[in-house]
Amino acid sequence: MFEGSALLNLVFLIGPILCLAAVSMLLPGALSNPPGFLHAALACYGAGFAAIAVAKLRNLRNGRLISFGTADIRNWEKWLYRSGYLLLFVALAMMAALVFSIQIQHD
Repeated sequence: MFEGSALLNLVFLIGPILCLAAVSMLLPGALSNPPGFLHAALACYGAGFAAIAVAKLRNLRNGRLISFGTADIRNWEKWLYRSGYLLLFVALAMMAALVFSIQIQHD
């Protein structure tokens, strides 16, 4: 088994547990202030998208409209690209907590 496939298997095994843990930690904040929580989640989405766009900007300038991964970008851009995806994951967990909090409040 290669190192990359082992890492992918680890993500598939531990990913759902980490998602549930993130949602359970974010749920009290969503219950106490849903509109503010929605604004924070949208800000995370926007910041994550902006970080990914800035990291890929040099590829766009070089004429590569479609590129996958971080092979063609510099080290600081790799960090920015990965942190952008981290922000998107945090925003996704926040949205899931918000949906669960709305369901809890209506029951």
